[in-house]
Amino acid sequence: MISDSLETRPWRGGVSGTRYVAAVRSRYPRAAVALAVLLVHGLGLYLIVHHSVHLIRLEADRASGASVQVRLVAAPQPQPVAKPEPERPPEPKLRPIEKPVVRKTTPLLSSEAPAARTVAAPKTEPVKPVEPAPPPPVPTPSAAPAPAPTPPAPAPGPALLDTPKQISSAELKQLGCRIPRPDYPPKARRLAQEGTVVVSLTIGADGAVKMARVARSSGYALLDAAALASIEAGRCQPYTTAGIPRAVEAEQPIAFNLND
Repeated sequence: MISDSLETRPWRGGVSGTRYVAAVRSRYPRAAVALAVLLVHGLGLYLIVHHSVHLIRLEADRASGASVQVRLVAAPQPQPVAKPEPERPPEPKLRPIEKPVVRKTTPLLSSEAPAARTVAAPKTEPVKPVEPAPPPPVPTPSAAPAPAPTPPAPAPGPALLDTPKQISSAELKQLGCRIPRPDYPPKARRLAQEGTVVVSLTIGADGAVKMARVARSSGYALLDAAALASIEAGRCQPYTTAGIPRAVEAEQPIAFNLND
């Protein structure tokens, strides 16, 4: 910088004022030059600092690693694969059909008459006598086979349906027998006799009771007789086998109780 000292002399008329103005005017270029020098130095300092900062950033970027730019590219669409054409089997070679060659022969014309042919007589051989064939053997009559003996006829017996079939108590219930309730004998009641009588009965093909007998006694003759009388007065539906009625046998218990 350039510094100039101003004269501090008191105002002494016009000459001294003119000098003062000239002195002030002469200081302007010097101040402008000083200001320009300051601006140039400031701009240089700024460029130096800015360039240093830029270099420091570049070094920092290099230290941290260079950036990689990636650009995505769309994958190409797959092209359809053409299917190979199936190989055709070789066509069979057709052989040309050879037509038979027919040779035509032209008839020969002759003006001469055909010569007479002489036929030799056949040789005759002596005929051998034919021997007679032996007569066929006459079959001798063989004895006729004896007839098989016929089985003897079965002896007559009772028909199967006439034989009574033994049935269970459940099958007897299915016949729907209507057996009257037996009368309790008064004497047996007075004697306090009670028990169960098992009666064996035979039912005919018409459903009527054909026969009744005591299979297991109650121990009292009066109770057994009353049970038989009740069974003989009963009637049932016919028992059928394949739609055919037949006789059956069954057992029917009858109980006598004083509390009844």
